[in-house]
Amino acid sequence: MHSIAHIINLFQPSETSDLKLAQEVTIASMIRAKNECKNSHKVQLLSAQAEEDRKIVPPEFTASKSLTRDVSNLATFDGKMRLPILKDILDRAYDESDAEYIIYSNVDIGVRPQFYDVVNEFIEAGHDAFMINRRRIPEKFKSVEELDEMYTERGKKHPGFDCFVFKRELYPKFSLAEVCIGVPFVEITLSQNLFCFAEKPMVFTNEYLT
Repeated sequence: MHSIAHIINLFQPSETSDLKLAQEVTIASMIRAKNECKNSHKVQLLSAQAEEDRKIVPPEFTASKSLTRDVSNLATFDGKMRLPILKDILDRAYDESDAEYIIYSNVDIGVRPQFYDVVNEFIEAGHDAFMINRRRIPEKFKSVEELDEMYTERGKKHPGFDCFVFKRELYPKFSLAEVCIGVPFVEITLSQNLFCFAEKPMVFTNEYLT
């Protein structure tokens, strides 16, 4: 199996934020997928976080070097926006791991137990970069304890890109400017880099993996 480093941006959402449960589910699902992977030692779970958020990083994750800036350092906005810079997150996956492949996904994208094994199958098929579109499941779930029930949902297709896998050696070629995460269409920047620099990119639109 190829070595994989999977990074997400962990933070402390408010108690009323939809992202609170979503992030809990994502964390739990990634840990489970690693544990159920045939070669779990080949999978590294990474967090990119601000210094004040290091305390919420679970022990199954490696907390990377704390983020030192966000979009508020680059421009002035009417509202309070502390959205991280995409390149800063990916830099940490590249600099703080030696994995052959890097995965970046949004913090509200849970994965199924077979996720890392299937990702490796896609790599073995010759894909040096690919995106896996998510399935949208009902909003009826209220607790991370319902994860097994979430897995039973087939969900609906969604066209957006929110889970990216790419070969490590491609990353130095990327041009990401100072695009931040957490806003619409940020995925276009990363997807276009994959399409531009990969030899055999792929978009998986109907997989039951995220």
